[in-house]
Amino acid sequence: MSFVYVLVVNGAEWEDLVVYLTKAEAIEKSLAWPNTRVEIFAKSSKGGYRPTYCYYLAGAYVKTDLPSEDGVDRTGLDSAHVENVPQ
Repeated sequence: MSFVYVLVVNGAEWEDLVVYLTKAEAIEKSLAWPNTRVEIFAKSSKGGYRPTYCYYLAGAYVKTDLPSEDGVDRTGLDSAHVENVPQ
């Protein structure tokens, strides 16, 4: 599964969003901006990336409990993101 990470600053315009391509960058920016979420997007089988509704906040991985009917494939998401996350 392929992921991208988006730093979402409250009140930011779309052109102010920053996309990161690695988990390490996502965690680093999450620690640098502890009150700002770094959202995780998963590559879609239909093209593009879709939100997983999981994110990093202050370096910690936050999992949300959404039903699988939302069409987002979260296969491997937790195992790929929980390990080696700073506490």
